[in-house]
Amino acid sequence: MESAIQGKIHEVDIYRNGKYQLAFTTNNRFYIIDRNGKEVAPFTFKYDSGNLNPLAVFDYSNNKNYRFVVTQGNKVYMYNNEGKIVSGFKYTKAEDTIIGAPQHFVIGTKDYLVFKLTDGSLKILDRVGNVRVRVSDKIPFSENNIKVYRNKFIATSKDGILYEIDGQGKLQTSDLKLNIDHGMDATSELWC
Repeated sequence: MESAIQGKIHEVDIYRNGKYQLAFTTNNRFYIIDRNGKEVAPFTFKYDSGNLNPLAVFDYSNNKNYRFVVTQGNKVYMYNNEGKIVSGFKYTKAEDTIIGAPQHFVIGTKDYLVFKLTDGSLKILDRVGNVRVRVSDKIPFSENNIKVYRNKFIATSKDGILYEIDGQGKLQTSDLKLNIDHGMDATSELWC
């Protein structure tokens, strides 16, 4: 490999036959490799200028109909199981540089795709890339991922403030006075 793996390695079964593959990004490539370490065609994609974020893999209905989301700067590439760009996905260019891997959440019966941007914007979209929740406030994001707690999106800032965003985009803050290198985790009913 030409560079280190970005983020985590995802185990996928793109052929739905019980034989798993590994999906990940490096600085300038998106790979899917089989259990023998061979590249799975057509999934070795190279991106000029590098600087890829970690790969995001979404399986909306838990039926192995994956969506592979590669982000580079403000560009968003969403691929299907066949390595083709998903034509119906509209959010192909963010307003600013994307931070980290996008995330997928389900609240009730709705899907939410979440993107953090370097300007402090939090983009909360539906499956096809339309804005589902409009968040007008900016957040100086910490290194922690966005979580869902009691049907609200939660994030922490570099200066130790907890942000809670409800389904209408209303934002509440709590100053927890956390250190800059704090950690945060949550489930639907518990956060710490």
